[in-house]
Amino acid sequence: SGINPSVTAKTSISSNVAKAVDAVIGEAIYYNGKVINATYCAANAGVSNNCVDVWGANLPYLVSVESKGDEETVHYGYQTKLTLDYVADRLESYCGKDPYDYDSDPAEWFGSYSTGAGLYVDQIKVLGSKVKGRVVRETLLQSKIRSAAFEVEYDEDDEVFIFTTYGYGHGVGMSQLGANYYAKQGWSYDEILEHYYSGAKVG
Repeated sequence: SGINPSVTAKTSISSNVAKAVDAVIGEAIYYNGKVINATYCAANAGVSNNCVDVWGANLPYLVSVESKGDEETVHYGYQTKLTLDYVADRLESYCGKDPYDYDSDPAEWFGSYSTGAGLYVDQIKVLGSKVKGRVVRETLLQSKIRSAAFEVEYDEDDEVFIFTTYGYGHGVGMSQLGANYYAKQGWSYDEILEHYYSGAKVG
């Protein structure tokens, strides 16, 4: 759910990781005196996503913030091509109806959409019904596209759907590549964390 994440730890760590841990041992990120759920992903879509839009939990420190460095990564504007047959099968499985019965033109299977934070798709018409962008990415397309911040077009000549995505992952909280960008701009680790987790304090 993102509210109770699990983490698997390695049994051995490098000396660099050990030094990094030693440098911040005893510190945590707090919001109103309580340790936060510090979610993160590989890259955001130029902004982070709102927790409430992804997992339904309204955590005040997991709201959309700017994440400039993400726009300079390979994950911003990445294209994934999915075959017509694959998408048709997935639509039939998810929607419970043959997409060709809805429209014989595959270009019409995905329709208008609305966005929440930045480019993240809030809802998109799929065979005429509204579906959450996160559900399209994770369930309908089995996480074959990198982000719920996406645009879709159909290439009739090659019989493929082209999904252009922005970011990599759920987009909530800190972007690893965005944090790296800010570090290269001279930001300290606590400045980076307090930027991505609004109203939270490192201490």
